[in-house]
Amino acid sequence: MASSTRTPRVDKLYDSLSRYQWWQRWLRRARSGTGLEMHKRLLDASIGDLPGAGRAELNRWLWTLVADRFETAPRVLDIGCGFGATLLAWAGRDDATRAGTFVGLTLSGYQTQRATGEAKRLGLHGACTFKTQSFDDAVDGSAERLFDVVVSVETLFHAPDLLRTLSGLAATVRPGGAIVLVEDMAVDVGVKEETAARTLRDRWATTDLRTIDEYRGALSDAGFDLERDIDLTAQVDLPARASRDRRERRLHRLRRFTPVGRRVIDAFLGGIAMERLYSAGLLSYRAMVATRRHL
Repeated sequence: MASSTRTPRVDKLYDSLSRYQWWQRWLRRARSGTGLEMHKRLLDASIGDLPGAGRAELNRWLWTLVADRFETAPRVLDIGCGFGATLLAWAGRDDATRAGTFVGLTLSGYQTQRATGEAKRLGLHGACTFKTQSFDDAVDGSAERLFDVVVSVETLFHAPDLLRTLSGLAATVRPGGAIVLVEDMAVDVGVKEETAARTLRDRWATTDLRTIDEYRGALSDAGFDLERDIDLTAQVDLPARASRDRRERRLHRLRRFTPVGRRVIDAFLGGIAMERLYSAGLLSYRAMVATRRHL
């Protein structure tokens, strides 16, 4: 299936951010397999069975949501896999998971290169495969090789046609298998007209900022039954307004006088716009688990 998801602009955005994060990771002298996450840092949950603080805890928590879907060696597809943090954490759990098949898709060739290198360093290259590929292109769809679980963390934000993307993913999941997604969602359609929402869409190279109900509806129309809808908004780590405003002013000045690195600066400005929306109660950070219907 041809795709408009993989536009040059999104590719370049992913590559630029990835190179910046890898450089930061190198400066921190991160050990192999650590510091690979490219999603939000969460605060500790005060109540309930929710992910712990930090970035790595989200991957461990997501595993608990879908672990019962694996009948034998797991078959997992991760769209927007980044540096492979989720797949490497899942594949390296024990001998049973190391015998599974974990496939990661990313629009960034740089991410593919680095994720593949990490899998080799961790001895997981037999289980984990990373590909530079659009999420809308056909993925290994034979009946004998359908996936048990598709995982997507802060990725579907960039899908130009959410229903088309989810329908394509449904074709890769066995009946009774699952999709687990974590995403920033607008609380209602009015949020899309906010100035910060327009800034976010522009800086992050996306066409839409979808609502909670739009995600629910697209999952259903694509052939999934929503089983769990978990609100993680209270765990989103937001800076104080004064700090956010200072960072925004510095980034605008830097962008004005720096001829290089503007794509990364724009991404940070988009992140500040997202923080404004969260601070105003206009965004919700949610995890959804949906089961593929039996045909």
